Amino acid sequence: MASIRSFSLVLLAGPAVYAVQMLVFLLRFGWIDAGTVLQGLIFVPAGWLMALPVAFFLSQLPVRSQRLWLWGFSAVALPVSLAGMVMGGLLGPLGVIAYGVLPMLAATTAGYVLIRLVSRT
Repeated sequence: MASIRSFSLVLLAGPAVYAVQMLVFLLRFGWIDAGTVLQGLIFVPAGWLMALPVAFFLSQLPVRSQRLWLWGFSAVALPVSLAGMVMGGLLGPLGVIAYGVLPMLAATTAGYVLIRLVSRT
């Protein structure tokens, strides 16, 4: 059951990140053209890659309260990752993926390690 939830999280994260980024562009510039919509598709695989470490670490935590703490770490990293994607867009697709995925990977890894250390004491 947990693997189905993890797969669903990863699968839905890509389109969700894409929708959020298109909303950001719309709010920022007041309009979206076809080029922006097509170029913005790079946010879908970036969203999938952002969700992978979250899903993996969630599957490794057996206690519900631990998983909630990990969600908290991920929630803190999400705005940083989304902003990193936008700024990374100036460097092309690799920048979008790197600057979007790395903050989420760092936050979820740090959160997982801290949760495991605290739960052992």
